[in-house]
Amino acid sequence: MIINFWEGLGYRYGWRFSSEMPDTYISRAGMQSKELDEKFSSTQMENLQKKLEKQEQERLIENERAQDYEKIKEEIWEQVKDRMKDMMKRGEIIMK
Repeated sequence: MIINFWEGLGYRYGWRFSSEMPDTYISRAGMQSKELDEKFSSTQMENLQKKLEKQEQERLIENERAQDYEKIKEEIWEQVKDRMKDMMKRGEIIMK
């Protein structure tokens, strides 16, 4: 014969079959389980949120670096063009 959970608690702890004690423990166990599930879920969500924020920050830093490199490249190219013009004026470079 299989005894269900509610009857098993009453039998194990010697409560009468009309006792409300098994209901109390069953509902408390469920509440505790729900609270743990919520804490676990919120912890997972917090970890994912932190990971997402870190990735977003890294992406922004990479974009800034790319823009800085592009700006530096343009400045260097302008300096090269100006230097070549000066060298052409002094006759150091002859264009054919």
